[in-house]
Amino acid sequence: REVVFDTSLWLDIAFVKPPHNAKSIAARMPLLESLDFSCCPRKTVHDYHVLHFFQTCVNLKNIDLSWTLITSKCLEVFKYQQSLTELNLQGTQIGDRGLQALNNADQLEIIDLSYCQEITDEGVKSILHSIGNSLKELLLDGCTGLDGLYLRHVPTSAPNLRSLELDGEHLGDDAVVYAINRLNLLENFSISFCHEMTDRVIFALGQRCPFLKRLRLRKSINLGSPEAMLSLATGCLELSELDLTETGISNEGVIALVSNNSKLSVIDFSWCMRVSDIGIMALTGSCPNLKTMKLIGLKDLTEQGLLLLSHKAKHLTYMDLTQCDAVDDEALRQLKNQRPNVKILNYYACEVKSWGVDRNL
Repeated sequence: REVVFDTSLWLDIAFVKPPHNAKSIAARMPLLESLDFSCCPRKTVHDYHVLHFFQTCVNLKNIDLSWTLITSKCLEVFKYQQSLTELNLQGTQIGDRGLQALNNADQLEIIDLSYCQEITDEGVKSILHSIGNSLKELLLDGCTGLDGLYLRHVPTSAPNLRSLELDGEHLGDDAVVYAINRLNLLENFSISFCHEMTDRVIFALGQRCPFLKRLRLRKSINLGSPEAMLSLATGCLELSELDLTETGISNEGVIALVSNNSKLSVIDFSWCMRVSDIGIMALTGSCPNLKTMKLIGLKDLTEQGLLLLSHKAKHLTYMDLTQCDAVDDEALRQLKNQRPNVKILNYYACEVKSWGVDRNL
């Protein structure tokens, strides 16, 4: 008991509300390695709640400040944090000045800057040039202030990246393909809002990223041709999670995808209007490792497309059929009886029960 309450030995702390006496708490935790404010109510944590930890706890390796109100001022004391390997700043108000203050964090492997609206290309380029060589994960989804010029600096400054997540609002094929062609170690690649992109991106991934395991490309009808899907299936043999929400993939594209890839476990074809029973039957018949299927809004999917689920995809645990107009509730109840361990959501996003439908979710 004495050891448990001896805060000088604590290595991890997660706050559920902002501490009123941050200075004294930080002083009692000299060995602290993990600091987490993400469980506090959103936008209640300010710079003064965090600064004392940065100044006093010099062994920090993992810091999560997501969706707090910290600013660039808070990061200016990062000269004390030379052991840091993971930093989550998602949804904060930090800007370029804050990113420039990270130039001593040369052990940093993971940085999450998603939805940081104040950062620009110059700020991203500054961290790439100062600490890029150690980076393995760079997360920039939702950063709408970026215009894409930084992307050409990613391969040369951060050659060891395994994970790259981008906001595609200002990105086109040329910049994305340039980066992919030089980032051959990628295991996770994600772009939201791919409006200006085509299958050139998918072909590049298939040709240059043999270790790719997770791929998310959303919102472009110019993505998903059978030829591109075959390239992906042939070149990315480790691919297990795929999100092509609101893209142009068709039944033929799905068939090409599964012709050489049986490792898929998580797929999201929501609002892919060219996918119907034929594509889903090919998917469930060829991918025995499927665990999660999100098929929201597939207007041409009927219960016929789900027939193979009664004896295929034995590892399936979740299937979302929200707004699938043509799928009959009675057929879903029968499927639920056959596969009671699968959580199935019907047209109304209600969970299907063996005896009926739960409308209280």
